[in-house]
Amino acid sequence: MHLHWKHRELVKLISKQKSLAFVENTARLLEYESGGVLVAIENVPKGFALIYYRGKNYQRPRNLLDKSKALKRSIAMQRHEVRKFLNYKLHFNVLSKLIAAVAYGSFKLWAAAPKPLYVHPPLNRRNSSGKKNMMASMEIYQRILRETKRRRKGRREWKVEIPNDVMEEIVMRLPVRSIMRFQAVSKHWESMIKTRDFGARHMAHQRSKDPKLMLVSYGLSHIRFEQRDFETTSLEESLRLKTEKIEGAAMAISECCDGLVCYYRLTQAVEVVNPATEKSLVPLPLAKFQQLHKDHPDRDMEQEIEAITDEDDGPDLVPFIFFTRFGFGKDSLTGRYKIVWLYNIYPATLNKKKKTRCEVFDLEEWRWRFVTTRPLDHHQILSDQRPSFANGSLYWLTGDEQGYPSTLTKLIVFDIHTEMFQVTSTPPFISPDASGDKIALCNLDGRLCISELQGDCTQEFWWRVEECDKWERIFSVDLISTSSWFGGIASQPLTPLAISRDNNKVVLSLTYHENLVDFDLDPDSTVYHLYYSGYYGFAVPYFPSLSLVDF
Repeated sequence: MHLHWKHRELVKLISKQKSLAFVENTARLLEYESGGVLVAIENVPKGFALIYYRGKNYQRPRNLLDKSKALKRSIAMQRHEVRKFLNYKLHFNVLSKLIAAVAYGSFKLWAAAPKPLYVHPPLNRRNSSGKKNMMASMEIYQRILRETKRRRKGRREWKVEIPNDVMEEIVMRLPVRSIMRFQAVSKHWESMIKTRDFGARHMAHQRSKDPKLMLVSYGLSHIRFEQRDFETTSLEESLRLKTEKIEGAAMAISECCDGLVCYYRLTQAVEVVNPATEKSLVPLPLAKFQQLHKDHPDRDMEQEIEAITDEDDGPDLVPFIFFTRFGFGKDSLTGRYKIVWLYNIYPATLNKKKKTRCEVFDLEEWRWRFVTTRPLDHHQILSDQRPSFANGSLYWLTGDEQGYPSTLTKLIVFDIHTEMFQVTSTPPFISPDASGDKIALCNLDGRLCISELQGDCTQEFWWRVEECDKWERIFSVDLISTSSWFGGIASQPLTPLAISRDNNKVVLSLTYHENLVDFDLDPDSTVYHLYYSGYYGFAVPYFPSLSLVDF
């Protein structure tokens, strides 16, 4: 219990004792010896669940028993309980046999008695004494039963009264897996856990701590999610899901939003999953973008493309580049989750007026719909980029007509709530002629982070402070010092994954490379360490949540 309390405020024990009286005695004994507070005793399928709170200003005691002494003490306690049980069982068996013997003897004497015409005096006296003994024994037995029922009834009525708001606060601090199990306690707890208000408060509590690290890897017919501790990188949870086997189609994975992750292929439906609760939605319907790449594309789209161009030997009539990734975000006002798929029309000669299209999928409406891209004017997005979600908006970088990097890079902003686009200039600390492949966008600790790789192989990271609408410099990285961990590459910008509040360090990654590097944010520190090494497809900061519980 104390080892568990070292990292968490609550501990749940499972008692397999069948008698509630024994469970109560054990619970009180543990409460006295551990120094914690007994919160509740709940009936669960495996037995009884004992929930303890470590208390405010908890300090681990120094006089804890070692393993050998604790084992001896446990064995001694078990022997003591066995002796008590055997003594009780022995007395009960003796009393039962006594009552049965008296009753059986009286019945035998009564049945062996002669007819009323002749009554034998000795048998008559023996018969009457047997009756009296039988009645006395039955009376004692009934008295014992009444006393036992009275005591059991009094014990069942014992319970701990805790206010509902305190109980919600305690449950909110439990791990997601434990909270999901608590839905089986009662209908009240199930309805409380499924409310959006409880889920939002649980997510706010999770965000007050350091995030977890989610490593996503995939194969031809499966995808694997690994939840690792941010401080030690030790494996905490793992989830493996089967996917549709499609030859030659790469898997694409979205950023994490409130504990939800989307994965999809070019011709495979998008799937939304919560790795913490192991719940997922049914596959989404295919977007128009995906339907065009199926064996039988949408005929309306084909006719529209054929009406635009009459070239016979031109490029294939597939108007969208296949490596465009969508953005996944949440409406900060309504709480709705939306998928935004912005893509270029390719080649650009197909439609000179409209160079980009955008489809939006609302998880509550459950349908794809087009939104206007007129504010984008003649701008196109930079291909092979993953849009970043921060503060209720999605962000892209612009590219040329073919989707390649250009020196006139702009910032495309999409408001999730209003569903309107806006094109803005890059921040003033970004060079005006900076190429799009030298600029990195990401979500760092809930804020939009942008950086530029300079000519001297240094990269400065800035993030936006929404409270004062200003940009703040966070840190800078020397890519020559980190190139040894990334195969000698110093020409591609790094992406920060997360910042640790406890250790004041940041974890950096490079696209398509397996190593992760951590960097101390101390201004005087210039040392980089290997944080994690191993195969993974995509790494994201992750907060376990209760999302999709009410779907």
